[in-house]
Parts: sequence; structure tokens; C-alpha cells
Amino acid sequence: MRVLLIILCVLESLLCLSQINVSAAFEADTVLIGDAVKYTLTIKTGRNIYIQSVNETAIDSIISGVQTQRKNQRDSLEVPDLVVSDYVVNDYGRWNNEDNDGVFRGTELSFDTTVVGNELLLENTFDITFWDPGPQSLRHPSLSFQYGDSLYQYPYSGVSEVFIAPPFDLAELENDSIDIADIKPILKEEKNITDYYPVFIFIAAILGLALIWFLITKLKNNETRTTVKEVVVKPPAHVIALDRLHDLKEEELWQKGQIKEYQSKLTFAIREYLENRYDIQALESTTDEISKELKQHNFQSEDEVVLKEILQVADLVKFAKATPELSVHERFLNKAMDFVDKTKEVFVEPEEQTEE
Repeated sequence: MRVLLIILCVLESLLCLSQINVSAAFEADTVLIGDAVKYTLTIKTGRNIYIQSVNETAIDSIISGVQTQRKNQRDSLEVPDLVVSDYVVNDYGRWNNEDNDGVFRGTELSFDTTVVGNELLLENTFDITFWDPGPQSLRHPSLSFQYGDSLYQYPYSGVSEVFIAPPFDLAELENDSIDIADIKPILKEEKNITDYYPVFIFIAAILGLALIWFLITKLKNNETRTTVKEVVVKPPAHVIALDRLHDLKEEELWQKGQIKEYQSKLTFAIREYLENRYDIQALESTTDEISKELKQHNFQSEDEVVLKEILQVADLVKFAKATPELSVHERFLNKAMDFVDKTKEVFVEPEEQTEE
């Protein structure tokens, strides 16, 4: 009798699972890095089935193919975990995770519903922006549904993929750009002027002591002396940044083929501006660390998108030895100037009080 009940339960579960199907797809196979892409989840189900909850884990764990491959090359002695991509979910569509517990349930779920005979097509569209180049993989989420008085679990059913392209061809990246170079032999240099620096330092110390003695003697002979302290006023952060960007534009480095030097000066101007403007260690931090610091300064999300595009693509050019299209340089310089002008600190002069 117990075996019969188990068989009936298994058959009922298979029957329920046969009446529901989960699929998903991106609106395009290839998307430019930094551009938003639509991701639509579709649930095909019967009228007598109620979707109770959807697990958010799949959406929060998009796998980066390029980053996973690099980790595999570094950790060749073991099988490392998959690396989660760098991305932002701009819009969850009709869903709203009010309690932020990683599961959409009840009133948090809402679908665009289409009736086809005795079946229902439930759809919800997400808006996602990727910041990692290469293939990205997103598993279809698992969900819980109710059929009759019983609760069932629909497992992960598949994977959707999209290719994120940088503003240049990934084939131009050299395969050995992530390899460790061989140790070079020690080169012995012939003696040069630097070998005599200790002698120069000794002579400078003697002259310095003589100069100090002379100044002390002269000060004692003066009855009165007025000291004027010069106050150096540092220009605002945006003035410094815009001056550097205008100078960089006039140098025309990328027009002369000096791509790496141009990108280095561009990112230095932006990082120096962020350090002076928001008092963060931008010159010594990664792009992700800068983004986390700026979130504590009421930094606008649209400004973060522009900043990430400039810094991350510049990092690809500097460190991955890639050559982007020529239009990228001028476009990024203009974006950098607009970014500085938009986020600059506005100083309000106090109103003068008038005597009545």
C-alpha cells in the first residue's frame, strides 16, 4: 500500500511539472558594454496552477565567461568556482522585492498575462547593464507553485547567454596578456653620476650648515623684521580637471598614435578630480572600489554609468593592450568634460547684510 502511495505521489508530481514550463531570453545576442539589454522571463502554465514564489538567486549570479577563464588559468591546480559578472539590474520590471530576502513572493510578483486556450503565458521583463566583456550566462530561475492543496518546486531549467562586446574587437587582445613573463637576468651597470651622490650630499650638507650660520647671524643684526606669509589658494577640483582635459585635447596624443599615454592622462585627470572633489583615494583604487566609495556621497546612478564606461574601457586599453576605434577617444574626452561640469561643486557666496 505504501509503495502504491509513493507511485501515485511521483505520478502527480510529474503531471504537475508537465503543465508548467520556464524559459527566458535576452532581446539581442550581442550588446555593447555599458548598454542596457532587455531580459524576458516566460512561464507557461495551466489555469489551475498558482505561482507562489520565484528565487532571485539566478538573477543575482550571472556568470562571466572571460573572468572565469582567467581564474582557471591562474588556478591550474584545482577547479575554481565560477566568477560572477560585473553588472547592474536597472529595472526588475513588474516585480518588487519589498523585504529584500532574495525571493519574490505573493504581492511582489506581477506578470504580463496572455491567455491561450486553457494555458496562461506569464511574462516579466528585466533591464540589465553589463560591465564585463565577453559571454555572460544567466540561469533560468527556480520557482515554487501550488497545484491543488500541494506545493511543488520547479528546478533550474536552462541558461540564457548574451555576448558583451567592448568598443573594439576582442580578437585584438593578445593571448599572452595575462601570462607571467619570465624573470630577466640581472644586468650590471657601469659607474655613473649616481654613484657619486653621497659625495654631493656631503658637500651640500656643509654648504647648508654655512648658509644657516649666515642667516642666523644676519637675523640677529636686524632690529625688526616683518614676515609676510603667502597664502596659496588651491583652485577648485573642477577647474584643475577641466584645465588638464583641455591641455590633453590640445596635445592630440591619440591622433599621433600615442593611445596608451592618452588614456593614462585621461583616467588620471578623472581620478584626480574624484579625489579632490569627494575626498576619496581615487588615484590608488580600482574602478569598483571608487564606485563603492562614491555611493556614500549621494552619487547619482547616471553619473556612475558614465564614470564606469570611461574608467573600465580605459583600463582595457592600458592593461589589455587593445586598440579601440579612433572615435572612442574624442567621445570619452567629451564625456569626461561633461561629467566634471555636471558633478562640480557649486559655491554659493553669502549675501551681504545691509544696515537699515
